[in-house]
Formats: sequence, C-alpha cells, structure tokens
Amino acid sequence: MEHIDVISFSARLVQADIISGYIPNEPVMGNRDELISLRLNFYVNLLLSLRNDLCEKHDDIDEILLAKNLKTAIELVSAEISCLYISLAPVLYDRDEMISERINYYFQQLIVLDL
Repeated sequence: MEHIDVISFSARLVQADIISGYIPNEPVMGNRDELISLRLNFYVNLLLSLRNDLCEKHDDIDEILLAKNLKTAIELVSAEISCLYISLAPVLYDRDEMISERINYYFQQLIVLDL
C-alpha cells in the first residue's frame, strides 16, 4: 500500500471526525486547523501500524487486495464515526482504540469474503 493511500485513507477518517462534530467548527480550546492536523497525524500513524500488523498476519495477501480491503474497512468505520455509532466522548471505551478495532474487524471480515 502506497504512502499516498495512507494519507488519503487518513483524510477520509478526519472527514468523518469533522462530520460527526468530533472536530468542532469552533473549538473551545486550540484552533480547528491544529485539531485537524493532530487527527490526520494520528490516523496516518494508526494506519501505518495497522498496515504493518496486517501484512505480518496475512503475508499471503497481495498489496492490491490489502489496500482494497483496508480502504473498504475505513469507509465502513468512517460511516460509523459520521453517524455517531462511535461516540464523540465515550465513557466505557477509548474512542481511538475502538476505531482501530473496528477497522481491523471489518478488514478481517472482508478477507473472509474475498477468499
């Protein structure tokens, strides 16, 4: 998976954060551009880490299928963020961990479907 894909996929997740209101239009603390930059960096690092983990677990999968399934998993998680299935301020779970777990979950489901 190309680095450009990771940036594009990360931007899609940031877009969902904006739509959901997790990144507010008028933040009380800091400024919006900084918050967007922080989330973009977070998602880039998350996806690079996930990609490496998935490559190790599924070394028999080619890069094209890996990128396709990861993109689809990210689109599904982005929808969960946008519709607030993944809460803005959860009490019982860590939001970022939930996002990572959901991407991994959907990726695993898509691998099963593609086999």
